[in-house]
Amino acid sequence: MAVSECEVHPKISLNVIKTLQADNWTWHRDPYVCSFTSDAYIEGNMVIFHPTFSFGTAAVRGAKRLTKYTRAYWEILVPHSYGTSMMFGIGTIKTKMRYPISFEDILGGNNDTSMGLNHRGMIFRNQCSSRFIPALSEHDLGIIGLYWNGFEGTLSYFLNGKPLGTAFYNIDTSETYYPMISSTAQKSQFTLVHMYSNLINDSETPPTLFDFCISKILDNYENPEALKDVFPVSIFVKISEKLSQRPENSYQSLTCKKDFR
Repeated sequence: MAVSECEVHPKISLNVIKTLQADNWTWHRDPYVCSFTSDAYIEGNMVIFHPTFSFGTAAVRGAKRLTKYTRAYWEILVPHSYGTSMMFGIGTIKTKMRYPISFEDILGGNNDTSMGLNHRGMIFRNQCSSRFIPALSEHDLGIIGLYWNGFEGTLSYFLNGKPLGTAFYNIDTSETYYPMISSTAQKSQFTLVHMYSNLINDSETPPTLFDFCISKILDNYENPEALKDVFPVSIFVKISEKLSQRPENSYQSLTCKKDFR
C-alpha cells in the first residue's frame, strides 16, 4: 500500500515502552566502506556521515534484528538537521547502503526493502512519499524515537519523548528488518542514546501466549496499577514483574526537555 494511502493511527503512549527492557546494540557497516575517509565513520554508538566531503548518500544498519516477535524502541540524538536528506527508519539486509553520486531519500524512496522518515517531515515507502510531520528545526538538538511492533507490523515515531503517531502499517514481518539511518549532509552526526526491547541479544525465541497477553494489556492501559482490582492476584503479580524489568527512571530517560521544533 502506498504511503499516501495510509491513515495515521492514534499516538502511542510511552507507557508501552515502559514494558520493554534495556537493550544494547551498535551501528554496523562493512569495514571497507567505514572509515574517516569514506562516506560513513562509526565510533561506538555515534555515526558521522561524509566526514570530509559529501559526495552522495550513505546509510548504516543497526545490529538489532526486528522480527514478528520483536517489540523495540530506540532513540537517536541529532545535534542539527540539514542537507537534502537525513533519514530514520528500517530496512532489510537487501537494502543498498550507499549511492556515491546521488543525493536521495534512500530509505523507501527508491526501493521496496526499506522505509523511513526524513528531516523534512516526509515518510517514504515503496517509492511513494507523504507528509507526516512539519519539517524538523535545522538548529535545535533533537531526539528521534522509533518504535517497532512486530506483532502488529507497525513502525511509529517520537520526537523528544512525545509520540508523533504510527507512520507505517502492514509491514511484511516474514522479512527481518534492522534499524537504519542515512544522510546526504556533510559531517552530519547521529548518536544512538537509548535502546529497549522485549527480546534481548537478538533472541529469536517467541514469547509465550501469556506474555503476549500481558504485553497487549499494558499497551492499552495508561495506569497499570488500576488493574489490581480487575485481575486475580497471581496475574497482577506477573504484570508487576513485567513492569519491574524496566529501570525505575525509564520514563525520564525517554524524554527530552528541549523543544526540537
